Amino acid sequence: MGEIAVIRKAAAILRDQKPEAAKLRTLLGFGPKPGQASSALDIFAMADPLTPEGEALWEDAMAQVARERRDPRFNRPRDIDL
Repeated sequence: MGEIAVIRKAAAILRDQKPEAAKLRTLLGFGPKPGQASSALDIFAMADPLTPEGEALWEDAMAQVARERRDPRFNRPRDIDL
């Protein structure tokens, strides 16, 4: 099995196991270093699963985005003068 396949398999296994994934990253030397800024992914990643209400809100928001994406009032080419 190639290196990329192993990484993908490990990521799939640890996707829903946030504490274990964080510990593994630290053990492998990928943990945050003192005084070093976190990446945007680290800052904005949701560590806890959504509640059923949160899931419903998320689904509603994604449905609205899909609707607005098809609406030419919201999704139109911009006239940019350079």
